Amino acid sequence: KLVILGCRAVYGEEMEFAKANEDRVALVTAAELLRGGAEEGLEKIQGWLGEASSTYVSVDMDVVDPAQAPAVGNPSPEGIGITLLIDLIHMCADGRTRGFDLTEVTPHYDSGLTATQAAYVTLETIYALEAASRRQPR
Repeated sequence: KLVILGCRAVYGEEMEFAKANEDRVALVTAAELLRGGAEEGLEKIQGWLGEASSTYVSVDMDVVDPAQAPAVGNPSPEGIGITLLIDLIHMCADGRTRGFDLTEVTPHYDSGLTATQAAYVTLETIYALEAASRRQPR
């Protein structure tokens, strides 16, 4: 199953695929997250996360608003903020999480802001995973 949080620039074909495969794809847009916050967004997909025996967290920095992370592959207005992204990661990363990646950082497009934000997101994800591992019996 695929859970996508925070998307903005979704092409028609991608949206059609998601709707045609609702049993395999859960989609929560950035606009929905900005209106309702992390908890409401995750409430929509909590059942999916609950069913999963393992998870993989992949962060595409394009999800972040360009004001906070301008040096990404596809900057698009109305992205989520770093604080909301960190909240989502802390809610998604748990003892079932088997891996993490962060993509779409193009450092030479700005003075280091995006790389700094990406490093912070990575560090917070490591903290979240470590905290989750301490809560889970081994």
